[in-house]
Amino acid sequence: MIRRCVAGLAVAAALVAGAGVAHAAPPPAAPPPPAGPAPGGAGAAGLEASQLQTCVSCTSVSGGPEGPEAHATALRVLGHDVSGGHSRGGSSERDALVALPSNPVFDLALLSWETGTEVGQAPAAQSRSAVVDAGVLPSGEDSTTGGLLTVAVLESFSDAAWSPSGAHGYGASNGADIGVADDAVVVILLHSQATSDGHDNTYIASVDGEAVGGSAGESSGMPLGVPGVLSATLFAVHAGENAGSAAVGSVDRLLEMPPPVAGVLSSAAYGARAPAAPGSTAAAARTPSTGAPTAAASARGATSVPATGAGLALVGVVLTIAGASLTASAARIRRRPART
Repeated sequence: MIRRCVAGLAVAAALVAGAGVAHAAPPPAAPPPPAGPAPGGAGAAGLEASQLQTCVSCTSVSGGPEGPEAHATALRVLGHDVSGGHSRGGSSERDALVALPSNPVFDLALLSWETGTEVGQAPAAQSRSAVVDAGVLPSGEDSTTGGLLTVAVLESFSDAAWSPSGAHGYGASNGADIGVADDAVVVILLHSQATSDGHDNTYIASVDGEAVGGSAGESSGMPLGVPGVLSATLFAVHAGENAGSAAVGSVDRLLEMPPPVAGVLSSAAYGARAPAAPGSTAAAARTPSTGAPTAAASARGATSVPATGAGLALVGVVLTIAGASLTASAARIRRRPART
């Protein structure tokens, strides 16, 4: 009898101990984060007033191992999208608020936009928007493919690409982008460009890549203002490791409205490099940037920009945004190539 009681107590103790062990067992470990750098991205805007939820020709993209996304808004008024769209998961979209039927003589589209994404080992995303796209004797299906004369007004671009070796972003905006004879001559008026590789600039005008006016590299820009009424900045550029921004103009304060009030032809980009091996000098010295851009973005580069306050600087270096994958994506999404 005593033996049975002792045996029963031993079994009960074992069950209690087993239950305690099961209760104390740690939860399953979370899956490890994707190998490689953090995502990259960019944004650009012809005109943006975020406090009024209004923008004209705005684009934004992000690209990373979890999938690329691309957004384009040709016109948003007080939070209502009049013309715009987005893509993800390897899709592409394009439209315009008003457009002439395709014809071989004259092409015209108002408030046009297009987006596209590329999935796989090197995800990429692109978006473009313009208030006016016009072409005389277009060489392709519309004015973005070239022709005798092509004109884009308030044009913005955003590109992003990711690979195990790094993530890149590129954004730029143009007041006007004019091409003559299938872009044998290219004129850009009022341009800003931001990249995740430090090639940031803004300028007044360029002809075939030779730019005048504006700033390249780090520049606080040209302040303007009316005391108590308006505070604005022209041609400001901020270039940092793995991130940059630029704007032809920004309204920093207007009456009692809190800053920032509005941006004109602004661009921003961010990226990251692949983490260095643990214990290496590079790992101890550098932490990849993962922050989001502070301004919107769009793109046409220049080979040199005489800076109004900083002297001659090299700018407009073509980004290695996508490698072969981004090149394939660009061929499908943006027919008008970026100027360099």
